[in-house]
Amino acid sequence: MHTISLRDGAKLQVNISGSGPSLVFISGLGGTARFWDPMVEALGSSVHTVRFDQRGIGASERGKEPVNIKSLAKDTWEIIDAVEIERPVLCGHSTGGAIVQEMELARPGKTAGIVLSGSWAGPDQFVDSMFNIRLDLLAKLPHRYTGLSALLGSPPRWHRENNCVLQQAIAHTPNEVEANIIRERIEALLAHDCRDRLSQLTAPALVLGAEDDMIIPVYLQEELVSLLNAPKLHIFDRGGHFFPVTQPADTATVILAWLTSIQAS
Repeated sequence: MHTISLRDGAKLQVNISGSGPSLVFISGLGGTARFWDPMVEALGSSVHTVRFDQRGIGASERGKEPVNIKSLAKDTWEIIDAVEIERPVLCGHSTGGAIVQEMELARPGKTAGIVLSGSWAGPDQFVDSMFNIRLDLLAKLPHRYTGLSALLGSPPRWHRENNCVLQQAIAHTPNEVEANIIRERIEALLAHDCRDRLSQLTAPALVLGAEDDMIIPVYLQEELVSLLNAPKLHIFDRGGHFFPVTQPADTATVILAWLTSIQAS
């Protein structure tokens, strides 16, 4: 475990493991390093992985900076600079994919490639409705917020086989501090819009999605492909929004194959 201080003094907790090509994982709304644990295990030790609790999440401090997608992108670049990684591959899931887009736009040519997993380019009516309902639920019935988030994120069959995960989510009620952090992060993701700028990205890109994603629908990954310069697209038949957790072996296989292809090119 590494502790890295950011520009506003906030201390973030960073996990580094493995060796080989560097893959920096950026989580979604939840913002935790542990989201990627199944993927890191599936990838094995042949990939140098970096994952971290984002500001205000888990073991990391909130700090004083405003939270938006661009500031979270700056945070991640500060971590990469601190651990002295040159030309990493960035892998962001959901909101993490939005962060990756801003990272690549901020420092063009500084990455070896980007993976946009279950992510989107800009405002969408379905996504806006989904997250505004979740904001209302967070304000009025916070004890139901985490349970609904878990239910929406993963397929019913996976929940049946991993019932303890669902029960833990249902049992957790965000306290006032946690609710405020969730709220500002939802507001940040709803403001994300890179549609008019994605054609500027030149790094090799892999876009991942799942047909049964009920949070960030698969048509939004298809839109990303239309806006980027010759990305590779892989859509899983199942897995829900959290397919890196529910289908880690399959996700790791696709990422490893793509990493091999861009290293050879």
